[in-house]
Amino acid sequence: MHAALFRPARAARPAARPPRRGLSTLEMVLALPILLAVMALLINFGTVASWKVRGLSVARHQLWSQREGRTGSTFPATQYWPQGYLAAAPPAVGAGVGGWPTTSLNAIEQAHGARLPVGRGPSVGDTVAPPAQPFLVNQDLLDPARNMLEGHATVARDYPLLKRLGPYRLRAAGQLFNGPWTFPALGAQDNDDFRAPDLFTVPATPDPSYAQRYIQAVARIYYAPFQADLRPLDRDDEFLYWKQRFPLVPAIQGRGHDFIGRFAWLGSFCDLDPVGIQSRVDLLVDRIRGTNGQTSVAENMRLEFKGFFEDVKQELENLLNATPPPPPNVQSQLRQEIQALDAELALLQDPLN
Repeated sequence: MHAALFRPARAARPAARPPRRGLSTLEMVLALPILLAVMALLINFGTVASWKVRGLSVARHQLWSQREGRTGSTFPATQYWPQGYLAAAPPAVGAGVGGWPTTSLNAIEQAHGARLPVGRGPSVGDTVAPPAQPFLVNQDLLDPARNMLEGHATVARDYPLLKRLGPYRLRAAGQLFNGPWTFPALGAQDNDDFRAPDLFTVPATPDPSYAQRYIQAVARIYYAPFQADLRPLDRDDEFLYWKQRFPLVPAIQGRGHDFIGRFAWLGSFCDLDPVGIQSRVDLLVDRIRGTNGQTSVAENMRLEFKGFFEDVKQELENLLNATPPPPPNVQSQLRQEIQALDAELALLQDPLN
């Protein structure tokens, strides 16, 4: 009895929780729209990003295909870019090229750093003594921003999903300096023209007789009585005659007759150093006279005439020995021309240098 009184009582067990049934379907129904919306946003983002990359590629293609020397306006549309975008009104997508404002570049040019000699180079005439005037530089001629281009591409499309968001619009652009400093762009006639008259405005000399002396020197050269003696230098009659006589013979046509341009040229250069100019002039005089190890212009002319007459003689002999032979009167004329060439070649055997 006492044992029964002091026996500990059992702890009461909690009642079992009833199982949850039917809530998983409700949770899925509640979360599914959110998941679908997030997936739609991801798809929209990927679509916009892909069109952004395409736009950048197309803008660059439009820009580089229409730069100086190219006619990109006739090129087809870039791959993965709608082919009919030009026919749309207004186009859903577009691409093209145009000018670009140069305000920011001009601001950089006006900055103090762009005026330093390390950036602009030496100035012509900064240290001239009065009353002489400095040279005026054409600052716009070599301005790289003068012909700057911008290629652009635009996109206006609807989102693939969640169309109630409305259309999205993208614009991609790229810039390019499109001002090559070729001789046509600089106003020159050909690539050998001097650039100085285009780059600088030469001031009037304080000596009024300087211009008059220059005009007189030009007139003396132009009306010189010995001009006929100088024709072999660039307009020799024999060169012109035989070239017209044998227009299809490469050995004869390949012989040049402009000895001034080939052997007595000073070369195109721009230099303000009197020492450098004098060295070039001295080298030109050596080439003309044949001094200091140089071959003279006269010796170069002798070699050129000798080779030219030998080529002409060979061609005349080929005509004389042709099968069938030419008529007797033509043979007589060919022999006379060969004899005349032999006489010329006899005079050209001894070196002149």
